[in-house]
Amino acid sequence: MISRDVLHAFYLLVDEYRNKNSYLGGEASAGLRKRFEEYDKYLKDICNLSKFKPTKSSQTVFKSYEPWLDLIREEICASNVGNFKHPNQTENDSRVEELISKCFTSSFEKLFSKTSNNTSKNVDVYLKIQREHIRLLSSIKDTDASSALRLYVIRNNPKQNLNAFLGTLKQNGDSVKALKNMKNEYKLLFSKLRHTLTNKHPNKLNPIPVAVNHGPANHNTLSQSSMSRILKNPTVLDAFAQGSLFAYFINRAIDTHGAIHIRDNKCSLRGNIDECLLRRRVVFADIYSTSATGNKAAQTAISAVNHGRMHRLKALPKNGNTKMPGSSVFRTFDKIQNVTQYINAMKSPIVRNSAFFKNGSNKLLQLQQGRNRTAVKYDPKKRKLVKFDSNMTENPHILWTTFGLHLNEKSKSYDFFDFIHYIYDGGNTNINNYIRNKTGMGTNYIIQLDSETLTYLHNEYYFKNTLKNNYISNVKNKLSSCALKK
Repeated sequence: MISRDVLHAFYLLVDEYRNKNSYLGGEASAGLRKRFEEYDKYLKDICNLSKFKPTKSSQTVFKSYEPWLDLIREEICASNVGNFKHPNQTENDSRVEELISKCFTSSFEKLFSKTSNNTSKNVDVYLKIQREHIRLLSSIKDTDASSALRLYVIRNNPKQNLNAFLGTLKQNGDSVKALKNMKNEYKLLFSKLRHTLTNKHPNKLNPIPVAVNHGPANHNTLSQSSMSRILKNPTVLDAFAQGSLFAYFINRAIDTHGAIHIRDNKCSLRGNIDECLLRRRVVFADIYSTSATGNKAAQTAISAVNHGRMHRLKALPKNGNTKMPGSSVFRTFDKIQNVTQYINAMKSPIVRNSAFFKNGSNKLLQLQQGRNRTAVKYDPKKRKLVKFDSNMTENPHILWTTFGLHLNEKSKSYDFFDFIHYIYDGGNTNINNYIRNKTGMGTNYIIQLDSETLTYLHNEYYFKNTLKNNYISNVKNKLSSCALKK
């Protein structure tokens, strides 16, 4: 089987092509487009096959393939709002076998046989995917400014400055015109970006695109994949406080969407599993929709760099993620200690406090806050969030973000539970007062999520009995009832 990490990287490659193919044109792009159309069709075939599941009598036979089937169904072939594309799967062993065969290493080697550096080693399939990604960005760098900036971030020569890089592009192209007019504050940020992850981990930065102004933001601690693993073993939910906000929102999601039987006496959420997962979004003072093209490109690239960098940082702690997004280090969360160790790894200093820039002279708040957002900071002496004022010092290496839950997502719109505002106000039990629709997004509270701050917020969300009901028991009963019905 192809590594799940490589499978996820393939998905990111195709997703990038789908978002950027309108920039491709001319004879030089014909061969590239033909290859990418083959990749696109291959992923569509995989997703069409994901609507099938093993028959009850064959579940044991397919058990070893569950990690791949879960990744495909719950992340790779999920829609852009987190809903399963095929929540009601049909039992069909032969189609499941066909899906599995598409994930063989040999199948991917055949798919990428037309690319350079052709070998039979699995690691080289990943290198081919990475190389194809660079080829795609390189082919559109003169017309798409955000792609040009991402190439600058991953350049082989870290000493090359932005102006020198722009000199390598077509001077009459759209990218150069846009990026030369980019705000100086953004140019300064790009000049200060570290070229590697940390001093001890010299991996280059790996930008992963994420929408700046709509749709799903970055998962901060638990992802869809890790949440799915938890729900398959409901006993590990005892790791969380029974009246926690986390438990409340899991229960709310099941009440809203219901539970679905998946296999072997296991259930999960039907529909949007994201509605209980904390997410952060990098914000900017400039409104994206009204910003100049160069500034939009800067916001998109900075968000992508921050997203990809965090995925790699999460792989550094002992109990953290694998080296690529898509799966946690635990195949399944079958013990409470696995869950708590993983959450602790996500807030460790190496993940949250590593330097993002070459020096600490950044003025991030004035670039990011905007008119109506409220900036807050964790005060360890008072053990609570306080408003950030001019007498305080911001962390020059951590971008300001919103922090909360995305609810009722539909295409590019969603409601937002402002967790930071809620905690700042002392944990008012009227949660609905802190849920905003898209017209109120510009008033969200923002924060810098360093390790100490996230430790406090994890306790407030996962491990504190904020509410009186035993939501953990409710959720476990609903998942057990779902399993017993099948």
